[in-house]
Amino acid sequence: FFKQKTAYEIPKRDWSSDVCSSDLTPNFRTRPYLMPILASQADEFDAGGRTMLLQVASVNSVPAAAAPKAPDVRGLKVGVVFLIDTTSSMGPYIDRVRKVVRDLYGRLERENKLDRTSFGVVGYRNNIEGRPQLDYVAKVYQPLRPGTPPAQVLASLDRIKPATVSTHSWDEDGLFGLYTALNSPDIEWSNFDARILIQISDAGMLEAGDPKAQLRNISLTNIREMADRLGVAILPIHLLTPEAQREGDIAKARGQYQELGRTGDPATNKYIPIQAGDPEIGRAHV
Repeated sequence: FFKQKTAYEIPKRDWSSDVCSSDLTPNFRTRPYLMPILASQADEFDAGGRTMLLQVASVNSVPAAAAPKAPDVRGLKVGVVFLIDTTSSMGPYIDRVRKVVRDLYGRLERENKLDRTSFGVVGYRNNIEGRPQLDYVAKVYQPLRPGTPPAQVLASLDRIKPATVSTHSWDEDGLFGLYTALNSPDIEWSNFDARILIQISDAGMLEAGDPKAQLRNISLTNIREMADRLGVAILPIHLLTPEAQREGDIAKARGQYQELGRTGDPATNKYIPIQAGDPEIGRAHV
């Protein structure tokens, strides 16, 4: 609002004494402007005298500064880590992940993006106490490093085999798998501009404080905070299998993965539920 004695006769005087500050003083010769009156209201102030309040819109004729150019994403380096539940129930889906990565390599090569995209692979299972055949709780099969030849990544994928024995529970130690994928020195996130962690499982995860968990003091919230600090977006792919349905695990696992899916851009939940029989598990979702 600009205050003047009348809306129709504005005397010549120092505008800096008015409600406008001196650095905004209108001057048509140096800063041409248009000031249409949008609204007006007559009022009286304590000092006396009738005053007209004007609501005006000001448009400078000086061209606005050019908007900054959007960053060129063509040169961005992308790091992708597949975190795979490698327990016995995941056997058929591990084969599909291999096919997904091969297809991705083929597509990246056709699009001339192969030199800017690198893959890492981490497997996870569960507590191995009393079950030495499980071999590991989490294992880096393929380090994430720039310039790794595709043949090496594919060979690492071929080494992944499902466990030959069952774990002690349907839920697996996914939190330790996530912790390994985020913090292992073999996973060099800092070398990449875009950082994506794709977790694939048909089961939920042991919760913080579980006596069988590898890291009992690490919660899902801690994992989200780690991912956000590292700039890593987690895409959980949740396989809705008949076995998971029988175990009554789907609702719990969905809640866990939906929370993980809020990493990266929190406005977009990256949780992806897939029916186990969906043949497009890789082509349409990864």
